Amino acid sequence: KQWYQRRVRASPTHYSAGIYLFMALEGSFPPGRKDIHLDLACNYTTPAMNVFAYRTHGHSWARRISGWREHEGEWNLLGSRDPNLSEMFVKTSEVFVITPGDTVYARCEFDTRSTNRTISIGSTHHDEMCNLYLMYYTESSQIGKIAEECT
Repeated sequence: KQWYQRRVRASPTHYSAGIYLFMALEGSFPPGRKDIHLDLACNYTTPAMNVFAYRTHGHSWARRISGWREHEGEWNLLGSRDPNLSEMFVKTSEVFVITPGDTVYARCEFDTRSTNRTISIGSTHHDEMCNLYLMYYTESSQIGKIAEECT
C-alpha cells in the first residue's frame, strides 16, 4: 500500500515557508560559572514573516535558548527551550507576525561548571553554539526578499 500521495500544481502556491536563523559567530565563556548568557538582536527590515515554529541548537554547555519579538514597545516570547532536548521544531504559542521596524532577540544561557577551560563559540563539539531557528511563512512573492539570518 502506498503511504504517501504526491500532488503537482500547475500554478504557484500563495505562501512559501522559510527559516530565519539566529547564530552567534563569536564569544567565549569562563569555566566554573552557572549563569552565563549571550544576547543577539537584529532590527528587522525585510518583508513581513509569520513565525509559527522554532528550534534551538547548542552543545554541551547550553542550557536554554529563547527568542523574542519587540513590536511597537510590546515584547512577545517566540519560544524558549533547552537545546539538549530532542532537536525538532516546536510550534509557537501563536503565529507571530514580524514586520519591518520590529526588533528580534535571542538569548542563549550557558553553564560551564563542568569544565576547567574557557569555552568558545565554534563549530566543533569541543566548542559551543548559540542557534535559534524560526520557521515562518510569507507570501510566495516575498520569499526571496526576507533576510535569512541574524548574526
